[in-house]
Amino acid sequence: MVRTLMDGRYFHGIRTFAAYALASSARDELGWIGLFHLEKAFQELFCLPGSPMTRPNNFSNRSAYMIQCTIPRAIARIRDNSGKAPMPVKRFFMDKLKFNDNQNNQVSASDRIVLSLLIVSSIPIVTMSPFSCPVLLKL
Repeated sequence: MVRTLMDGRYFHGIRTFAAYALASSARDELGWIGLFHLEKAFQELFCLPGSPMTRPNNFSNRSAYMIQCTIPRAIARIRDNSGKAPMPVKRFFMDKLKFNDNQNNQVSASDRIVLSLLIVSSIPIVTMSPFSCPVLLKL
């Protein structure tokens, strides 16, 4: 699944499916391995090397943009055995919101879209299960 998610030659729909499959393997019984791989994939694809800071958004590649939107959505669905988002999931979103600096981007409206996506994806983490709200399932 990780290889499929990371390989840009695959159609973004297949890569999206791989991201959600990894999220389903993010459980305590499995050592949160799916979460680990989703975080590493996001880090490798969209962050500065060795930093939680995201690179300036590049909207020239639609497939990459779709994956940049999908990984946070998949991570937002991860729950522990009590139905709550584990601390690493919360930390992932806090880091992305904190270090999302797009001052050097040429397209500022698009940057707001990505920031909005991060915020909307994090809503189920602090409020409810994403499966209990039909509006969030469409995201």
